Amino acid sequence: MALAALFGVIMAFAAGKRHDHERLGGVSLRRVSRPRALAVAASLVGVEAVACLAAGVGFLVAVGVGKPADRGVAATLGVLLLVFGAGLAVDARGLWRARPMAQTPAYLAQFFALVIAWYQRHTLPAVTAVVVVVAIAVVAALSAREARDALRR
Repeated sequence: MALAALFGVIMAFAAGKRHDHERLGGVSLRRVSRPRALAVAASLVGVEAVACLAAGVGFLVAVGVGKPADRGVAATLGVLLLVFGAGLAVDARGLWRARPMAQTPAYLAQFFALVIAWYQRHTLPAVTAVVVVVAIAVVAALSAREARDALRR
């Protein structure tokens, strides 16, 4: 469900759609346009949320049906990833809606992503490269003038 919604957001962005339309009780509501940089940041944070949620579920499934080296560590990591992924999803929603309070958690999440990438650089080089590129892209998108202006109200 979340993946389908994220795909819809990315497709709307790719089509150049700058306004959201919703229907509430048969009445069409038009929201304010959001800058592309903010839409990119929100979409990338949403992708990070889906990745964390999927990894968390994967660890919990491994605890239940697999044989991890340490079940307690795997279960704890799975729960932490689920909580972190849920927080990222809420943050992506806040960025999508141009909520100023969503900016700081997004920067903090990218900082943690870069720290994790640094410590995993020797064991998972391909994943490290993807994490670094996504984190830098989110920071660049949030730092764009149009995104900063939209987040200042």
